[in-house]
Amino acid sequence: MITLITWEHESSKPEVREFETVAACYNLAANSGFYKAQIVNEFGVVDYEF
Repeated sequence: MITLITWEHESSKPEVREFETVAACYNLAANSGFYKAQIVNEFGVVDYEF
């Protein structure tokens, strides 16, 4: 499972979502206009940060 952690703005609480594929996760993170987004792999390592 791939985890997407997003922040709507600088002082907001992070929201966590889980995805089956990196492609779906990346698409949402890159195109949704979040203040910050992190894609975390199954080992807990941040693969991408926007």
